[in-house]
Amino acid sequence: MIQMCKPLSNKNIVVTRSLTQGHDLVSLLEADGADVFHIPTIEIGPPDSWHHCDEILNSLHAFDWVVFTSTNGVQWFCKRLNEKDRDLRGFSTIKVAAVGESTLAALVKHGIEVDILPDEYHAEGLLRSFENVNMMGGRVLLPGTQTGGRTILRDQLAEMGAEAVMVPVYKTRQVKLHRAPDFKRFIRQERLDLITFTSPSTYKNFVIQLEADKFRNWLSGGCKLAAIGNVTADVIEKDGYSVAIIPEKSTISEFHKMIVEFYK
Repeated sequence: MIQMCKPLSNKNIVVTRSLTQGHDLVSLLEADGADVFHIPTIEIGPPDSWHHCDEILNSLHAFDWVVFTSTNGVQWFCKRLNEKDRDLRGFSTIKVAAVGESTLAALVKHGIEVDILPDEYHAEGLLRSFENVNMMGGRVLLPGTQTGGRTILRDQLAEMGAEAVMVPVYKTRQVKLHRAPDFKRFIRQERLDLITFTSPSTYKNFVIQLEADKFRNWLSGGCKLAAIGNVTADVIEKDGYSVAIIPEKSTISEFHKMIVEFYK
C-alpha cells in the first residue's frame, strides 16, 4: 500500500503564540505532518489595575458603541463584567462592532450580538464600515491591551466626530524563551523551515531574546517568516526581513491553510 505524504512532512515550524492560545495552530500543523516547536513569547493576563475599567463600567450606559478588535479584548472585558455582576446585553442602546471571525465567535459565546463586522480583518476595514454611520457626537468604547495597542481607531473615530475611549482590559507580558518545553530541542536546530508570528509582540519578544546570529543563520539557511496579518508583517518588514506568508484573513484557520498552500 502506498502511504500518502502529508503536505508538511519534514518541515520544522516554530509557533510563537501564547501557551494558552497556540495549541490550535500547533495541532493543525502537526496533523499535516510538521515537526512543531511551540515557543511562546507572550502570555496574556489582567491589566496592572482595573480602576479605569471599573470606572467605565459604572458609566457604560453613556456609550453608543463598544468595539472589540481581538478575542482577548472580548474575554477579559466580559470576565470583568461578570465579576462586577454586569451584563453588556442589559444595555439595549449600545451597539457592538467586531474585527474578525474569531472575535465574533468569542462575542457569540457570551450571547452578544454584533452590529458591524467588516470584511477586512483589521482596524482600517472597521473604519471604512463606520463611514456609513453618523458618528458625530457619539461615544465609543475600545477595550484592549494595556501595552502597545494601536491608536488608529481612537484617532480616526475622533476625526469622524466621536469620542473614543481606550480602556485596558488585559496586558501582554514577555515570556522567556528558555522556559518553553521545546526550547532545548529548538535552539539546537540547524535548519528551520518556518517561524510563525501572530502579533507584533510575538515577533518583537522573539527577536529581542534570541541571539541575532542564530536568527540570521536560520534565515540564510532558507528559513521563512510568516505573519498572520499585515499589521504584524509591517513590523517585521520594517526590521528589514521579508515575510513569505500573509493570509488575507487574520484567522488561525486561514493562516494554517496558507502555510499548507505555500509548501504544496
